[in-house]
Amino acid sequence: MPVLCQNLDGGLTCCLRSAVVRIRLVYLSMVRVFGWLVLLARSDAAKDAEILVLRHEIAVLRSLAEAPGWSYDRPPRAGQDRSPAGAGA
Repeated sequence: MPVLCQNLDGGLTCCLRSAVVRIRLVYLSMVRVFGWLVLLARSDAAKDAEILVLRHEIAVLRSLAEAPGWSYDRPPRAGQDRSPAGAGA
């Protein structure tokens, strides 16, 4: 039988740490597998709708990034509004 933790001073913490790592690895693997299974079970229409929504989000973010006077580093100026809905107000 292999010895997992040979350090006598921190043996318990070492064994607990390795157990936590194993549990996390199994958890993350199962989450990934179940995610793939969900994708396989989806209809083509649902996949197409998700692709369209993601393309729209990318288009909106690109248009915001190219807008004059807009920057990721600073908030909008006093005259600028963050949303198109506020432009009519």
